[in-house]
Amino acid sequence: MVIINEWGGYLSYPRTESTGYPKSFEIATTLAQQTHHPSWGSFVTELLEAGFTKPKGGVDAGDHPPITPCRAASPGELHGNEAQIYELVTRHFIATVSPDALFLQTKVSASVGGEIFLLSGKELLEPGWLAATRSFKPNEQTRFPRFAAGDEFDLCKGQIQLRDGWTQPPGYLTESDLIGLMEEHGVGTDASIPSHIKNICDRNYVTTETGRTLVPTQLGIVLVQGYHRIDPDLVLPKVPSTETTGFNIDWPF
Repeated sequence: MVIINEWGGYLSYPRTESTGYPKSFEIATTLAQQTHHPSWGSFVTELLEAGFTKPKGGVDAGDHPPITPCRAASPGELHGNEAQIYELVTRHFIATVSPDALFLQTKVSASVGGEIFLLSGKELLEPGWLAATRSFKPNEQTRFPRFAAGDEFDLCKGQIQLRDGWTQPPGYLTESDLIGLMEEHGVGTDASIPSHIKNICDRNYVTTETGRTLVPTQLGIVLVQGYHRIDPDLVLPKVPSTETTGFNIDWPF
């Protein structure tokens, strides 16, 4: 992990358990520092004029606020990984105080030859916080004509295709997927989670492949199988009772 030198004063202290801003945090002042940035300055200016949104969730652990930008960095002032991390943190901060994104979601059911077919899609109406993070791509939209109950339409042969297929097993976890599960189930802390993942890589239990996907090695699979035979509680979540919730895993071996 690359962290911008603390003496630079660009970002706040990164090793914190807080996910919510304290009441004393100056959101407007922090936003105002970004109004002249060429990439997101105009968005921040409009946000300040319209009124930013106070975050609803998160937990203030009382140590430090979540990692946020502390001063403006002009283009070219930071380079390489430092510039990328600064942009990621800054865009995320702006997004947390931006309005909600608004989608129009359409669901259509149609009867064809006695079979029911379902179709769903979404269209972006108001980008909201997505405009700050670039999280949504236009090609992810699916626009449908306006349907009404009882509408009829003709299908041509070229529009219908029958294909054989097989269900596919779920993909391997990415680093971000694993971090999310560790946080959800209380494994490690924000400070120790990266070292845990680094350890399983260094010990050759997994390999990191395209898209930061963690693929188990034969050594890692044998290790988990051994733990599972000795004490399943070491590698499997507890079976939920009627009063608790949990999740089950089907191991791919």
